[in-house]
Amino acid sequence: MNKNPWGHWVLLTLTSLAVFISYADRSNISYAISDMAETYNWDETVKGLVMGSFLAGYCVTQWIGGLLADKFGGKHVLSLGLFFWSLFTALTPVAADMNLLVLLLCRVGLGLGEGVSLPAVHSMISRHVPHSVQSSGVAIVTAACYLGTSAAFMITSHLMLAYGWKSTFFLFGAVAVLWFPLWLPFDPHTGWFHVRFVCDGGRGAGSLEREMERPAEYARVPTDVETGGEGIIPPRILGSPEKLVSQETDEETEGDGDGGHGGGRGGGGQSPTTTAQSSAMGRVERRDVDIGGGDAQRPMEAVEEEGTTKTQWQCVAGLVVAVQKTLKFLRHKEVWSIILGQYFQSWGLWGLLSWMPDFFHEFYGVDKEDWIFATGPYVIQGICGMLSGAAADLLISRWKVRTLRVRQVLQVVSMIGPAVFLMLAVLDVREKFVGSLYVGIGTGLSALSLGGVSVVQLDVAPQNAGFVFSLGNTAAIFAGLLAVPISGKLLDVAQTWWEDPAEGEKNRWKIVMLLFAVHYAVGAFLFAALCGDERIEADKSTRELRQEEEEGSQKSHPSQEGEGR
Repeated sequence: MNKNPWGHWVLLTLTSLAVFISYADRSNISYAISDMAETYNWDETVKGLVMGSFLAGYCVTQWIGGLLADKFGGKHVLSLGLFFWSLFTALTPVAADMNLLVLLLCRVGLGLGEGVSLPAVHSMISRHVPHSVQSSGVAIVTAACYLGTSAAFMITSHLMLAYGWKSTFFLFGAVAVLWFPLWLPFDPHTGWFHVRFVCDGGRGAGSLEREMERPAEYARVPTDVETGGEGIIPPRILGSPEKLVSQETDEETEGDGDGGHGGGRGGGGQSPTTTAQSSAMGRVERRDVDIGGGDAQRPMEAVEEEGTTKTQWQCVAGLVVAVQKTLKFLRHKEVWSIILGQYFQSWGLWGLLSWMPDFFHEFYGVDKEDWIFATGPYVIQGICGMLSGAAADLLISRWKVRTLRVRQVLQVVSMIGPAVFLMLAVLDVREKFVGSLYVGIGTGLSALSLGGVSVVQLDVAPQNAGFVFSLGNTAAIFAGLLAVPISGKLLDVAQTWWEDPAEGEKNRWKIVMLLFAVHYAVGAFLFAALCGDERIEADKSTRELRQEEEEGSQKSHPSQEGEGR
């Protein structure tokens, strides 16, 4: 089947919707947390713990999601993740009514589901999106993160006023029902929706059947003539189709006494196809009988114990291989530029995501109903993010600016800019509109990272982009695990450092913003020093490395001969 020339844009649209849902499901609690705290009598420390518990699950499946997506493809990994995180979103109010521990476990479950989403998406972008527009693709998908957060704040504020905070979790958890019918029939390899209308075949007229693409290594042989179906027999049993036909031809020649003319073993008149089908299915049955007989002669407990032991050793071996692969990639400074860049930038990103509504409410006196002040910065961030990806592609593809320079400049600006404007937001105190403008400019500049650290893995490790992204995103999650509860504790403690409570309430936010700004500045320096744009050795196969060695030896051989003469 021919590939859809617009298929990669369809892929980006559907994955952006999934990421939009992901960030909406995780962000609505930032707006609902104040009402939840009033309901259950939580202080700032407990609020930070509840919001940060999501990250405990989120970091666990980053690594696993990247490995699975690179090995098996990202479609089904993303599907499973979205199903589970939507389920835990809907269960959040139920868990909160039980007790705090159950709520924390529910938030961890939400994180486990969402943890596979971005690694799976980046793996699919690396495989199915042309390199010339990959920066734009990453920017579009990541911009959906900010837009999902904005939508969550806007919708949550209205739902809370009308129906209470619990309604937000029920509604956001149900949104997945609208996404799955679009995603499941889509094939990322071809860019088409594989759904066809079936009118017969014994399945009921007018039923819809998804046209699934069968693995190429499976042999197709005809089955029952009455159904007109097509059987699929694994090659481990039958071998290749060509070998199957040649074996049946030999059997026919040996079996009949007329030198192969006429019928086969079973009598005359059968077509070669039917003969091949019958003998093939017969051989499958004989193989099954032999295997069954072998196991039947042994105690069932021994067979089950052997299978369990084999599975355990396979799991251990798989874990060892994954650890070896991780250590191999960690030898490269380019991978560390991604890890450290994501870690230090995420201190500010997770901190703002968690505390933005409370910051505007306490520092500038903005009512929670004025959702525009909390959502505006994320709208600006989403727009700037899409523009930054397009700008990066334009600079690299059209203007031939070196990829390394583009990544460094965009990333440094995306970290130094927020550091400056977040401090202005708490030092140059005028009115809420000016403060919102400062925060909006800062978050908008942070979106330039979509042309920086967010796409470096596509430059240095295109064959393992999902895995390398998961390493960086895991570091970003650890930053969130530290930033959210530490900033929450700091907000509790710092207020007591001033005698005037009103002054203490203002100054504690200055200390928290200073903490975020310092992390931004340190991360900018480390990323610029370690970043690269050449494909790293760990991403290359053994064959590629051998070819490079041979080419290098061929280039150096003539010079050695000249020196010998």
